[in-house]
Parts: sequence; C-alpha cells; structure tokens
Amino acid sequence: MTQVPVSRGSHAVRFFENEESAYRTIAEFFSEDARLDDCCIMIARTDTFAGVRQVLAAHPTTATVADRIRFVGAREGIAQFLTGDEFHRDRAEEFCLQVLSCVPAGSENAKVRLYGEVGDVLCERGSHEIGLQVEDLAGLLFALEPRLSILCGYYVGHFAHDHGAALRAVCGKHTDVGPFADIPDSAGPGGERSTISGIAAAASASHTVYVVDDDASMRRSLGRLLAVSNFCVRVFDSAEAFFEEAAAVSDGCLVLDIQLGGMTGLELIARLVEQGFRLPIIAMSGFQDEKTEGEALRLGARVFLHKPFEPEVLLDAIEHVVNERIQVRARPPPVEAGQ
Repeated sequence: MTQVPVSRGSHAVRFFENEESAYRTIAEFFSEDARLDDCCIMIARTDTFAGVRQVLAAHPTTATVADRIRFVGAREGIAQFLTGDEFHRDRAEEFCLQVLSCVPAGSENAKVRLYGEVGDVLCERGSHEIGLQVEDLAGLLFALEPRLSILCGYYVGHFAHDHGAALRAVCGKHTDVGPFADIPDSAGPGGERSTISGIAAAASASHTVYVVDDDASMRRSLGRLLAVSNFCVRVFDSAEAFFEEAAAVSDGCLVLDIQLGGMTGLELIARLVEQGFRLPIIAMSGFQDEKTEGEALRLGARVFLHKPFEPEVLLDAIEHVVNERIQVRARPPPVEAGQ
C-alpha cells in the first residue's frame, strides 16, 4: 500500500518512476475506504485514466469505483487558462469550479476525491513555474464544501534537468509528501543525491498553516491569501474537525477563530495544550474583548489578532511564530553542570 491520505482537506503529492506505479497508487487513492456516495474526479492524461480504470476493474472489490470516476482531460483543461506562456489565474479558478460543479449534494460522510496531474503536464513541457501556480489553487478548493481530498501526481523524469529546485518547490506546496519507494535515488552534479534527498528535505522544511473558522467567506479569503503567499494551507469549518486530525499535525502553525459554534476556540486551545500540541497558535476574533484575548494568550496562543486585519499583519505573525519555533527546535540541549 502507498498509504496516500484520503482524509478531507489532505493535499498529498506522490512522485512516480513509471506508469505502473502511478496507476497502482492512484487506484488505491480512489478505492481506499471508498463509499458508494464518494465522488471521484480525475484531471489527468487520457492514458492515465485508462490505466487506473484497468487496475480498478481487475478486482471485483474495486470494479464499481472505476465506473464512478469522472474524467477531465488535463491538456484540455490547461488550454482554458494558458495562452502561450501566460497563465490566467481567474480562468484557472473558473475551470476548477466548473469541474467541481458535478459534485452532488450527498451525505456528510461522503468524500470528494480529486486526482490531478495538470502540474505534471506543465512540468513535462518545461513550465515548472506555471505548474506551481496551479498548485496554489488548492487553497481555493479547500475553502469549498464538501471538503476535498486531493492527490497530485508527478513523474520524476520531468525534473531531470532541474537539480532539485522545482522538485522541492512542488513538495512545499503539499501537506503530505512521499513515500519514496518508487523513486530512483539518482546523483546530481558533483555526486550529490538530488532526488530522494531533495524530496525528503523539502518535506521536512515545508510548513502548513491550519485555519479554523466557521465563516465560509473568511476561510475562502484566508485560503487564497495563504496559497498565493506560498504557504501550504488547510482549512477547517469547526474546532471539532481540526481536533480529529490534530494528533497527525507535525509542523506549521494554527490560525484559529475564537468565536466558533460548538467547541469554541478557547476550548480547542485548552484541549490541544492538554494533549501536548506544540504548534504555535495564532488566535483571532471579531470582538474587542480584552478578557477573551487575555484568556487565549494565557492558555497558549502566541499571537492574538483582531478582525478585520490587513493581510500583511497575518503573514508577519505566521512568519514570526514559525521562525520562532524553528529556532527553538534548533537550539542544542542545555549542558548539565559538571559535563
């Protein structure tokens, strides 16, 4: 098993050496814990779609999944928002929303699984920078309801002359990178390992901003802001939704609205701290309440922001708390007396 995450809000990337490993991984992404009301979408090459369908159809337990996948041609999609080398973000957003308009109003337990290789098609033609801009659209997609599970696929060969720069940039756009079993560890200029080591380094260096806000417009705005500012971002509509996944969170920071329905932001901070949650927390509120602000900071929030705030204020706060955490983790342990 490739262990591709299928939880709502996951933005995973896998790198493939060949078509066989790609088809198997994508098929597992669509079939793992699949429900009949799950919505499955592929924005991919025609050959990829055919290969994945073949893998799924070969097993009785997954054959029905093959028939439920909605296919959208990646090259046809690119033609809608790319004129020569000019990327039109507004058209790209419109294309994504058009693709997702097929999602039916199903049960709250259903998942929308989206596999995309638009970025890889662009990298194949040498347009790595545009591919990264397409990956930024994840912030927009995660602001939609129901929340998506996204898997992006790339072939290592499309980064052969890159020496790791674009490869690391792609990793930095995702919240889940690897595993690396299907990737050859080839040496780069000067003998350095530029494939496996580059991906692993990017995965450990990337930081995700987790946003919890029950206001859909606020989630959408923050998602877009953070995505275009080159942050990985995941949004949650409730404290309960984030708390379910908090144990798996390992790096980045949390941006949390205090006034939430159900479990409040203050209650979430208290529960997270009780469980040993170590990511820095930026609290925010639309109410000018000094008591609430003081309580949030006392419980463990590093920064408290009053809505509305300028984008630069939030970005500066995120940079500050993330860098502060990096510096703390990098400090050597204190030397005991007598050593």
